[in-house]
Amino acid sequence: FVLESAPDAARLQAAFRALIAGDPVLRTSFVQDPDGVFAYVSDSVSFALPVLEADSFGAACAAFLRPFDLSRAPLLRAALWEDPDGRWVLLLDVHHIIGDGLSTPLLMRRLDTLFQGARAEARPLSYLDYAYALSAREGGACQTCRSYWSSRLQALPDPLNPPTDFSRPLAFDFRGDQLAYSLSPALSQACDTYCETHGLTSYTLFLAAFGVLLSRMSGKDDLIVGAPVSGRLWPEVRDLCGPFINTLPLRLLPRKDQALSGYLSAVREAVMQVLDHQNISLEEIISLLELPRTLDRNPLYQVMFSQRPLDAG
Repeated sequence: FVLESAPDAARLQAAFRALIAGDPVLRTSFVQDPDGVFAYVSDSVSFALPVLEADSFGAACAAFLRPFDLSRAPLLRAALWEDPDGRWVLLLDVHHIIGDGLSTPLLMRRLDTLFQGARAEARPLSYLDYAYALSAREGGACQTCRSYWSSRLQALPDPLNPPTDFSRPLAFDFRGDQLAYSLSPALSQACDTYCETHGLTSYTLFLAAFGVLLSRMSGKDDLIVGAPVSGRLWPEVRDLCGPFINTLPLRLLPRKDQALSGYLSAVREAVMQVLDHQNISLEEIISLLELPRTLDRNPLYQVMFSQRPLDAG
């Protein structure tokens, strides 16, 4: 985060400490015991906000980023860095095991409030309450969700196996590349207008287009993609920090004999159905379908489609 002015480092460090003290999930560590891995919540943990010495942003990131030790809370770290032009940057790294993408803005709003001198807001619930509720849920997901996924994923299509630049390794090794592409303002506006006219969200439109692309690449008209969902199903959890995000299989049928309007309607219905039946984990679905697990691929999908809001301001 680029700061507007030179920060008061001591005050910012105190705000981070108050932030961590006020939320149990930020004081949680994970320890391997003989009976398994367990989460431990410490009453207090140490936190320091260093000022990095580096000649470039890349060097600052290289000095800042390093693996977390899951047995030592907090699984959050931050640092300050001043670039050669005198601009100050706040670097923040939060392990995914204690937070998702929606947790970041929540943390930043709380941090801003604490930095301004306000008291930490008392919170009746934390992610630990949500985790306990999940662990106490008898029989896993509700029967409605189980029935939907059993029916929706009957007679699974063959794996997508899209063409790749290199041979797939036997074990997933996290190596890959990124390709950036931007729509022109005119095309972006045209997409927005089309969505408004036809009662679609931009997610549905681009997901449908992605399905057509995958169909052309693979020659298949029945395919499954991974779809991240927020997992924040109740108002009480929307302001909680924690790893609520879930990924579920979304089935697309981009058949050549289908009109565009019918295809888009089917994609919209599929998205709505996934959102209505998201109170189940991917592991539960895999177990429900009795699918084999391998090291080199997910048993349900090989690609994912995700859309995150972008604040252009």
